[in-house]
Amino acid sequence: MEQFLHDNSIFIVLTIVAVILAGIFAYMFAIDRKITKLEKTIADELESIDKI
Repeated sequence: MEQFLHDNSIFIVLTIVAVILAGIFAYMFAIDRKITKLEKTIADELESIDKI
């Protein structure tokens, strides 16, 4: 097992970095969707107030 980790350490590090980056991008995508939904809701509310 120790020899395997020594021989393939760069692939292990790359895998960990890829998983972390994928998590960050997924989180950013989710936050972007929530912000877009909030912006649309606020714009609709302001539009309905302006009509009054």
